[in-house]
Amino acid sequence: MTTEANNTTERKALNLVQRIVANRLENENGKIQVNMKALGEDFTYYLGWKCEDIYKRHLLRNFYRDMLTQLAHPDTTEENAKEYLRHTVEHLADDILHGSPTRHSTNAIENLAHTWEFETKQEMYNIAVRLHSQFED
Repeated sequence: MTTEANNTTERKALNLVQRIVANRLENENGKIQVNMKALGEDFTYYLGWKCEDIYKRHLLRNFYRDMLTQLAHPDTTEENAKEYLRHTVEHLADDILHGSPTRHSTNAIENLAHTWEFETKQEMYNIAVRLHSQFED
């Protein structure tokens, strides 16, 4: 493959990854709005039954927002994007492998939030791996 063809393929990959992340960010924002509206209408019910979903969606939204900030920056090259995603995968893998899925705080809610964050990091890891795979090696 020529350098020009390779650059076009990688540019397409970067544009695709940017669109995927932007769409997922928009999707998470929409679901958060729906959940927050419902929370305002019946706080007790939704706090009990939707709290995990609301918390995890906020974590994912922040993940996508930070990722899009990096990937959509005008100075970001395909190589920068690949490196950013590779680093993200490694960082999340390290957190998952060396972190504990539970916390032993006296605050039960903090323990629950830590578990949800750990579970969400597993999802983020899979997302980052799939996005990184969009770039050909």
